[in-house]
Amino acid sequence: MFPPLGPLLLTLIVLSQEVISILNTEPSPLMSPSANNRPTSGWPGALTLDVDGYPTAPSELELQQVHVFVRHGERTPVGVRLNTPPANVPEHWLMCKTARRFRAAVSSTLSPLDRPDPEEAHYNSEEQLPIRKVVERPDGSVIEGECLLGELTDLGRQTTYDFGRDLRRLYVDRLNFLPDTIHSPSQVYFRSTNMPRTTESLYQVIHGLYPANKCTDGFVPQVRIRNGKDENLIGNTLACKRLEILQIGFAQAAAAAWNHTLEPLDKKISKYINDQPIRLDGKPRASGVLDTVRSAVAHDVVVPPEFKEKGVIDVIEKAVVQEWFSGCETTTFSSIQFMLRTMFFLFLLIQIKRKKFVD
Repeated sequence: MFPPLGPLLLTLIVLSQEVISILNTEPSPLMSPSANNRPTSGWPGALTLDVDGYPTAPSELELQQVHVFVRHGERTPVGVRLNTPPANVPEHWLMCKTARRFRAAVSSTLSPLDRPDPEEAHYNSEEQLPIRKVVERPDGSVIEGECLLGELTDLGRQTTYDFGRDLRRLYVDRLNFLPDTIHSPSQVYFRSTNMPRTTESLYQVIHGLYPANKCTDGFVPQVRIRNGKDENLIGNTLACKRLEILQIGFAQAAAAAWNHTLEPLDKKISKYINDQPIRLDGKPRASGVLDTVRSAVAHDVVVPPEFKEKGVIDVIEKAVVQEWFSGCETTTFSSIQFMLRTMFFLFLLIQIKRKKFVD
């Protein structure tokens, strides 16, 4: 049974970029590289919410619900690649200074008799412990602001915060759809996959949408995260081993079908990957090379000029997309079950609101 949500107004879900690619295969007219005249990241595909360009709804229609699916913010590569000459992409990324200081909630070990005021019945045993998180290298050294692999960077935190602020400008300030202040979890639904970069992105979006001074009556936003076996926002190989087998099969089929399209790129790319051919199943994999290049460009990190050629990067990306998503073109239920589960979940949210509206 789905939990009661009351008069739900907004659903905000943070996913990985890969899932967003399936859910939204065409650019939204509400997303613009130059929206609000604010600078975007170095990645040319970076988009901001076009608040001013939002179309006016017909007068006979009334907005009832908003469901937002958003990818995580800019991050570091998930692996170390292209770090040797002549590519020289950094192995260590010093772009994570913002979130290195935080306060962790800890439970006090003091017994009631040892507390400052044993008679105080409402004494709160939860305390805040200042913490500084650092990345330790294999030699034991620590460099301030260094990121983990695949971690949300300071830029990613800023752009997701900006997105939340733009949501506020649109749905609170312009359309008056969402309330100026929020006081109940029944008004909004915040959910993320259980990945640090997605949960941290959601924190930033929430902070932009409803900063602390807009949360009344002691309201603390709830961020919902499901256990891996219950996840329905991504292809869940924990819950469906058949899907895992199919994904491997689809990747192998994509390599057989698309590797030949990558062969002409070897003369330009191989020198940057230890003279190895660039292939979907190569070492490194084409998807890994693409991941490093996209992450670098997003953060204005210099990449070899060949990776800026449309005839190179577009070919790699097309092959990688086939590797990841070709299975979604089949009618095999297991290959699309995660999409069905996600859409059914969204359908439930819509029906909850519809029922309350009718009642």
